[in-house]
Amino acid sequence: MAAAASAPGFARIGDFLAHHAARDPDREAMVFDMGRTSYRALLEGADRLAAALIASGVRKGDRVALLSTPRPEYFTLHMAAARIGAVFLGLNPRHKPGEMLAVLQDARPRLLFALAGFEGRDFRAGIGAIAAACGSIERVVIFGGEAPTGMMGLAAYLETSAGTSAAVLEAAVRAVAPEDPLAIVYSSGSTGRRKGAVLTHRNFAAVYSRAAEIWRATPLRQINNYPIDHIGCIGDVATCNLVAGGTQIFMERFDAGASLAAIEREGITVWGQEVAMFQRAVAHETFARTDFSSLQLIWWAGAPAPASLVDRLLSTGARLSTCWGMSETCGPVTFAGPTRDRHALIDNVGRPAPGFRIELCDAGGAPVPAGEVGEIRIAGDCVMAGYFNRPEETRATLGEDGRLRTGDLARARADGALALVGRMTEMYKSGGYNIYPREIELALEAHPAVALVAVVRAPDPDWQEVGHAFLLPRAGGTLDPAALESWCRERLANYKVPKRFWVRAELPLLASGKIDRKALEAEAAASVAAAARGGT
Repeated sequence: MAAAASAPGFARIGDFLAHHAARDPDREAMVFDMGRTSYRALLEGADRLAAALIASGVRKGDRVALLSTPRPEYFTLHMAAARIGAVFLGLNPRHKPGEMLAVLQDARPRLLFALAGFEGRDFRAGIGAIAAACGSIERVVIFGGEAPTGMMGLAAYLETSAGTSAAVLEAAVRAVAPEDPLAIVYSSGSTGRRKGAVLTHRNFAAVYSRAAEIWRATPLRQINNYPIDHIGCIGDVATCNLVAGGTQIFMERFDAGASLAAIEREGITVWGQEVAMFQRAVAHETFARTDFSSLQLIWWAGAPAPASLVDRLLSTGARLSTCWGMSETCGPVTFAGPTRDRHALIDNVGRPAPGFRIELCDAGGAPVPAGEVGEIRIAGDCVMAGYFNRPEETRATLGEDGRLRTGDLARARADGALALVGRMTEMYKSGGYNIYPREIELALEAHPAVALVAVVRAPDPDWQEVGHAFLLPRAGGTLDPAALESWCRERLANYKVPKRFWVRAELPLLASGKIDRKALEAEAAASVAAAARGGT
């Protein structure tokens, strides 16, 4: 996710592809298993698929959905849609049929492309039922296996591109405007109804042109193992690599050992993951003997990294960077690093990139005094167009002034950088005090035997709510709940000390790789309810 040279200043994503295909056509754009695709071949494949989309009746603004793992078919469709102004919608194979159907019924795509199967699961029968229930899908196209009756194989579908002339394709490409939607990214769905953030060409170009300037490597080679419905896949890796003319190495799912092997085999120069993924990587048996000599930069997103993890990543010899952003900002908008100064990376997500304006505000939208906690509000070309088919929620989130209300809480440090405190929905009240889980997590992360921690709220009959801490020990280490409580009491006010400490071999993750805090909250609440009934 970096650039060898300044990124070209385009505002439409398809123009970056055309630029690199013309300037360096034989450079690798994608690697998957033993297959390697050049920028020339990627542009040709994307334009052929775009011509087939037009032949199917797809026009600017129409949604096109894809159920797949991260692989070349994904990025080719993403680029085909971008070239003609169609809107890409990714579906995650890990989601249940009901979750997929809810997204499809909301976005109402005209076409659905689907991988035949993965790791022993056959998606074809299920996807046919989902498409029928959706009501808007006119055709299902299958790749990676035979197409059942009533569906169409990708090879046969591509043959329909002959029905679109070069002049018609060129006119469709010219008609795309920077303000046109490029993708819809739905929220993780950990609570409530999922909302689709509509992200434009200008959003993607603004965010990832800046990221490409900040995160540089020569040559640029990065693993893409994020799910295709996540901004980490379609933005942080795929689009930023495209903007910079880099190479993405597709892996169909996160695997710590396979990622470490790919760093050596493919000469990976930039390695980006969620914090929980990095924890699994540094704990893997091959980490200590992996050759990291090609690695120039490591970045993480999704959550602050514990100091112990920062130290392990510094041992690779690479520079480190972290960032903050969200789907509604089309990805990262604040950056710390790249640097090898560990103190610049701990409890710090940096400053906003040029052109993005951030304020920390109280509930009424007024700036909070220096050093106090406030909600991050942001303006600039990074801000989404709105939520798809959600005008009221769009108005509530963007407000009359157009600033995005992120729901993330932060404090400005003395050096002007932001320190995340947590989500507004994660803050809880105990005995009348506002408690921010991140403050407690920082105290526990300082323990030498703690690898990862998540503090969540739980109901309490006396104090309204209390904290429960879920912890992952470092490799070879042990954690004692009583000792952890003493550790906290030495560093925190009594009302901040968690009521219970849970030591686990692993923590549940969302499909995006983030810790599933809602699952932990549910477990904590269930334990409280069981105790009230006289259970354990």
